[in-house]
Amino acid sequence: MSIPIQDDTPSGVLDIASAFFEFIPEEQIDGLDLPADAQTLPPSLQVLRAEELEIGQRYYIILTNGAGLYRYHIGDIVQVTGWMGTTPMIEFLSRGVNTSSIAGEKLTEYQVTRAVGSAIESLGLEKGCFVMYPVWADPPYYMLLIEGLSYLSPELRQALSKVIDANLMEANCEYASKRKGHRLGEVRTRFLADGELSELDRRLIMANKGRSEQFKHRCLLNKPLKADLIDPGIQR
Repeated sequence: MSIPIQDDTPSGVLDIASAFFEFIPEEQIDGLDLPADAQTLPPSLQVLRAEELEIGQRYYIILTNGAGLYRYHIGDIVQVTGWMGTTPMIEFLSRGVNTSSIAGEKLTEYQVTRAVGSAIESLGLEKGCFVMYPVWADPPYYMLLIEGLSYLSPELRQALSKVIDANLMEANCEYASKRKGHRLGEVRTRFLADGELSELDRRLIMANKGRSEQFKHRCLLNKPLKADLIDPGIQR
């Protein structure tokens, strides 16, 4: 839904030639208490056109196109990063459903990907595929499963977890508050061999009775993983 025009940035110009786009402020939809089977959004929401957006603000994007989609709520959250003439530049942040809150922290997938990516870069490591999910304990905490770093020393493994946790506290004040108040524990990390996370994705597809072409790997899950989805080869 955007066209990249610069290197080394996720921001692109809104592709106004391919569809008609409308936008709803993030907090309006996040504040709704819709049933799981809701087929539409309430008509009272504020809907904005592209030229009405503000730099730095976050919106759910709605599209209408010639293929038959009419005011389709795809669930993506974007942030406006600038303008090209009268057309906004946008950056994809996350799927709106990809948030987790086990103690009121409202952690987003965007915050998790930034926290993990920054931690890996600061330690001079190579990026690997990962997923984070909540674990119920006393206190509850987030578990990170990551591939490609199983060679790390115990010291570097511990350092990575601590930097990720610190990055999350910096990015999310509610997460920081819950950590300082001991309502959330520190991030823990399990290091996987290459291919193990792909196998976990396959089991998630089967558990949800979906097809592989419909599946998009999520970096943040909002529910604990069931024990039967994590085989003994992954738990180490």
